[in-house]
Amino acid sequence: MATGSSRRRGAPFKLGKITATIGASVGISVCPNHGSSEEALVKCADQAMYRSKEKGKNTCTSASSPDD
Repeated sequence: MATGSSRRRGAPFKLGKITATIGASVGISVCPNHGSSEEALVKCADQAMYRSKEKGKNTCTSASSPDD
């Protein structure tokens, strides 16, 4: 799902008189692999998102472990 939406995000579109693109860096965490509380899952997904940004943006990265 994240990979498919990643392909659509990069497509240019018209916004008034300009052409724009939207990009996103996505971090994914899964319960219970990366934590069981909302706080733990969000923390892992957030860390994974920043690793996506370091890779060059417009990527999807899965969380490594709850302790990373």
